[in-house]
Amino acid sequence: MADIATAVRAALVASSVNGTATGGIFPDVLPQGCTYPAIRYALADETSYGHLAGKSAFAEALISIDCYALTRLAATSLGDLVRIALDRYSGTVSGINIVRAYVQSGVHLFREPADKSDLGAYRAARDYRIFYVENTS
Repeated sequence: MADIATAVRAALVASSVNGTATGGIFPDVLPQGCTYPAIRYALADETSYGHLAGKSAFAEALISIDCYALTRLAATSLGDLVRIALDRYSGTVSGINIVRAYVQSGVHLFREPADKSDLGAYRAARDYRIFYVENTS
C-alpha cells in the first residue's frame, strides 16, 4: 500500500503539474544533475489519531513541496499549479482516501549553486496539511 506522500505525488502526476515539471517529481531530494523545473516533496510530519475505544483510522500529514526553476517567475508559476492541484483536494488516490488538503504556509527562496557559479535555482516552497483515512488492515 502507498504511503500518504506517495499518494500526494500520484495526485500531482495526475494533474497538469506533471507536464510542467519537466525535470520530474522526486521524494526527499532532487537527484544530482536534475534539470529544472522540478519538484521535491517530503513528509514533514504525520499524526495518527485515536479515541477511548482504540485507534481511529483518521490521520493527518504535513507534506512539504518545493518547486525549483531557473527563474523566480517559473518557480512561482509551478508552485501555483501545485496549489491549484492540491488546495482543497479530496478523493481516493493510490488507495488512500484523502478527506481534504489545505495550503498551510509558503515561502520563496533562492538556492545558491554549490560550485559558486552563476546558475542557482529559485524555489517556491509550500507546506500542505493533508487529512486522510489510514488503511487499518
